[in-house]
Amino acid sequence: MKYSYQVVLPAGMRAALKEYSPAFRIFGIEDYDEEFKKSVPLTFSSTACYSAVFTDLNGDGRADAVLFGEADLWVEGLTGEGKWEHFPGLAVLSEGTTRYQIVPVLQAVANRPVRMSLKMLSAGKGVAVWNGKEILLKDNDIGLFLGRTEVSVYRWDTEESKFAYIDTVKQDTIK
Repeated sequence: MKYSYQVVLPAGMRAALKEYSPAFRIFGIEDYDEEFKKSVPLTFSSTACYSAVFTDLNGDGRADAVLFGEADLWVEGLTGEGKWEHFPGLAVLSEGTTRYQIVPVLQAVANRPVRMSLKMLSAGKGVAVWNGKEILLKDNDIGLFLGRTEVSVYRWDTEESKFAYIDTVKQDTIK
């Protein structure tokens, strides 16, 4: 069975994103590895898919988006064995009633086809991959699912007006 999705952004979000990076393209289902799609079933909703999540990140009561894709923002390079690229995760945050600002969330180093996806996290706990400590998750934390077992967690820092990397947690420990 083949399926697809299209992320549709409001005009103001599209305009802000185009001004920030004219070449940015949100990943579509065709960009993802077939084995990844089998192991991480896509749950369709109006607020999330592999390459986009929608929620109020900055607390102003208006919808914001985090988008995962490719752009002209980072240069392709070689790392280890083979070709790796830098894929940006960008937040489109509402400013007032009609404006939006673009804020980088993450920069994933990966190869094609894509084997990682965005995930909206809820308040709870997870266990860090590297040191085993418990991490407290908050509503609207953004997760970058890195494959079979790991989720990198990013959180909007209102005081600093930027996203902060929290830690990488084991997928099966998120509760």
